[in-house]
Amino acid sequence: MANSIEGYLWIAIGFFLAIIYGGNLLLQLLAVCFGFYLIFKGLRILSLDRSMYNYSQDFFNDRFKR
Repeated sequence: MANSIEGYLWIAIGFFLAIIYGGNLLLQLLAVCFGFYLIFKGLRILSLDRSMYNYSQDFFNDRFKR
């Protein structure tokens, strides 16, 4: 649950930085690059969280079948 919130938080911060600093071209390019970095960091956290959830569900289902 905490990883999920953290992942969505990084994505939100990334989108915020990518959109809010649109005034100057240099700041815009830096903010967009840093924003994409944060977005992908959040997506990586969410994908790891999802893969661990799927692994634990498969493990549980394989061990405790009736």
